[in-house]
Amino acid sequence: MSPSRLLWAALLAAALIATGCTTSTDDAADTGVGGEGEGEGEGEGEGEGEGEGEGEGEGEGEGEGEGEGEGEGEGEFDLDEGEPQPYQTPAAVMMDPATDAQPDPACGGEYVATLRGWLVDRIGRPVPGAFAQACITLSPSGMLKCIRPANADADGVFTINVPDGDRCAESIVLRAILPGTPRASMFCDFDIAGAGPSMSFAEPYVLYATHPPRSRPEPGDINARRTVVFSSGLEIDLTPFDFNNAGYGALRARKVDPTERGLCFLEGTPVPDAMWAFSPEDYLLPGDGPNAVRFPNEDGLEPGETVDLYLLGGLECNVDGRHIREGEWATFGTATVSDDGAMVVSDPGVSLPCLTWLGYRAR
Repeated sequence: MSPSRLLWAALLAAALIATGCTTSTDDAADTGVGGEGEGEGEGEGEGEGEGEGEGEGEGEGEGEGEGEGEGEGEGEFDLDEGEPQPYQTPAAVMMDPATDAQPDPACGGEYVATLRGWLVDRIGRPVPGAFAQACITLSPSGMLKCIRPANADADGVFTINVPDGDRCAESIVLRAILPGTPRASMFCDFDIAGAGPSMSFAEPYVLYATHPPRSRPEPGDINARRTVVFSSGLEIDLTPFDFNNAGYGALRARKVDPTERGLCFLEGTPVPDAMWAFSPEDYLLPGDGPNAVRFPNEDGLEPGETVDLYLLGGLECNVDGRHIREGEWATFGTATVSDDGAMVVSDPGVSLPCLTWLGYRAR
């Protein structure tokens, strides 16, 4: 391991301990992605189970229970196999949750006390046991505060009670996640403008299942860069050491049609030509080389043609020192069609900084 990488990792660890990832109150869940790590594993056969409990300091409730979870082992079994069905909206999300909170006239933003929504899979089935976490940009400080997650019930419904000191908001992004299972995290903006202290959202948040890679070299030398290949043909050059949460062995992805429902972060943005979801959610340390990406040129682009690469902003997802806001679908670099027209290859120096959602769009 190079001295520069050791120093960078030590500085990052010290910064995270000191800042709590920009939050530091007692009732705040840890805003890092560490809550996804435990209980993911490789899983043979039935796979590992869902974590139980919220876990003080981990936020999403770790756990390693085996046998009853959604783990898919290393096979190609698709948890979301089948055609999407019409949503069966639970009665609980058809009305705003009750609250005694009264708006604070001193709040210069939106006063929000209670949030309710529901979580489903790609098919439209509830995802009980998943977590919903509100990441609030506070007014007027602009500080990001990710509060303690709320569990989804048997109908996939969650209710988030915002602590008194965190109710004056500039904006709110919802983070949905099911730790210990191969489901991609989802980040969605809450539209809180003029909604009042209590609000409910009938449109569900969707947690997509992911698949194991077609080829994932063994970790071996964790400082050695190697190529992970997925069944869709997506390739990424990665170094196991660079995973913040030791997620290399659990890495999975799914190619998702950009016209599928539940892709809330695409609202108001150009629709990508193709996109992929990853699990577990993680950010990558800046290593000794770029995390290059390549994918088949299935759209018949001309050799030498340039495309823009996009990612979904998440916790600790940074590009060239700039934090990509949670829930933001943002460009992070470009890629070029190879001379033979077979592949689209990220340009020199372009590096995938985090594992959330990836997409591209031709210019």
